[in-house]
Amino acid sequence: MNNEIENLMEKRMKTIMIGSLARFEENFDYLWNEATTQADKQYFLDLWQKTRQEILDYGNNQIRLAKKDIGNVDPRPCKYKYRYKFNMRRDDQ
Repeated sequence: MNNEIENLMEKRMKTIMIGSLARFEENFDYLWNEATTQADKQYFLDLWQKTRQEILDYGNNQIRLAKKDIGNVDPRPCKYKYRYKFNMRRDDQ
């Protein structure tokens, strides 16, 4: 059960990362595609590649940590149930 949850969670988190990066690239690719000088093009492309790699590395690290957290969850149901009873009587009446 946990393995299935881990795989589904990993897929969703990767979709978030890749989808977000794709939207950013769609909206800001003019910086490295349409810059006036080759130096500007290279600067923005290098900056984008560095940022993209950092985002992917951070996201993959979070996936590993989340999978570890899921692995630490005890799948057995709690054997205790608590019921709380409240007396809603008001003393001033």
